Amino acid sequence: MLERTLARYRNRAVETAQVIEELIGLAKEMRDADRRGEDLGLFEDELAFYDALETDDSPSRRVPATASDMGHETGHETAR
Repeated sequence: MLERTLARYRNRAVETAQVIEELIGLAKEMRDADRRGEDLGLFEDELAFYDALETDDSPSRRVPATASDMGHETGHETAR
């Protein structure tokens, strides 16, 4: 977001006041993200990890919900 804002400023697509407003918005988002991590009891790197998982839609990370979805026996069936 910051790079995009600065690129628009350099290309004279936005005025200085708009850049300042966007920087203030970015600072608020960063502060809110820090608070969110604190509220969840997560360190910054842990929060970043879970955020990345949440936004990654690649097929390689789609995991079946349960062992039976993977075609594996559950513990109950194994115990029989």
